[in-house]
Amino acid sequence: MRLPLLLKILTLSLLASSCESEAQEPVYQGITYPEEKQDGTLRILAIGNSFSLDMAAHLPRLVSDAKADSVVVAVASVSGTDLAYHRRHLTAYDATYTFATSTAGEPLRDDTVKRSLPHCLDFADWDVIVIQQLSAYSGRYETIRPHFATIVRLLKSAHPRALIAWQMTWAYASYYQKSDFNAYDNDRQKMEDAIERATRLVGQSGLVDIIVPTGRAIAEARRQNVDTTGRELSRDGRHLSVGAGRYVAACCAWEAILAPLVGATLEELPTDTITLGRMHVTSQNCHALRKLASDALSNFSPAP
Repeated sequence: MRLPLLLKILTLSLLASSCESEAQEPVYQGITYPEEKQDGTLRILAIGNSFSLDMAAHLPRLVSDAKADSVVVAVASVSGTDLAYHRRHLTAYDATYTFATSTAGEPLRDDTVKRSLPHCLDFADWDVIVIQQLSAYSGRYETIRPHFATIVRLLKSAHPRALIAWQMTWAYASYYQKSDFNAYDNDRQKMEDAIERATRLVGQSGLVDIIVPTGRAIAEARRQNVDTTGRELSRDGRHLSVGAGRYVAACCAWEAILAPLVGATLEELPTDTITLGRMHVTSQNCHALRKLASDALSNFSPAP
């Protein structure tokens, strides 16, 4: 599938005034790409941790379904890291990131060695860069605000034409027991509500172009008891199940990022089957899982 000419005129978002009020950091010294695309390839980079991998794991499958062979998907991740970590490493060259890439719908493949974040940013002329907060902090906007504008400014310094996307992560499952759930009183609903509030503030900041509402889709799936195994689309209480859970996350990324640019909604793609994890994606439930994603996107608004 040829990508539309819209990709050649992706607009530069204006940074909110909060960027200018922050203490200045060194300007990112990577390659500055031209304001106009030189080819028809759509390149998407997610920067984050294992939750970024959960979102991206099945995204190449959807790219393959759409025969969108001019799409590159990549993930630069360090397990357990937050925005403060990524802010520091945008101007550091220590090789701590696992860098995985996919072209034309091929499965994500890790690079053979760890890479620095500047290396990952310089790897390609990225059109969309997805960022997120560490899951335990994802409902606490006070942990996002001190770093968010600086991160966006540095990303825009490296890739001035890129769209910035924010992945809304999901609450922990109700059976999760570890200490990182304590900030939400070990209550899934409280964590869901906090993530909703924080995501609305991110959307209202003027710093992002796209919200990927994964957390909202997973929350609705749990309310509907979609997961017939009782595991709430999670493999360990935190991360998504490798079959249906990750598929819902990929569908959210497709609808929010790729569908408008590639020109194909989820409902236009062939039915998928994924026999991984406790809950599989089947010909019977595939469209219901996709609908969770499309509904989450259509129902989300950053307005108070």
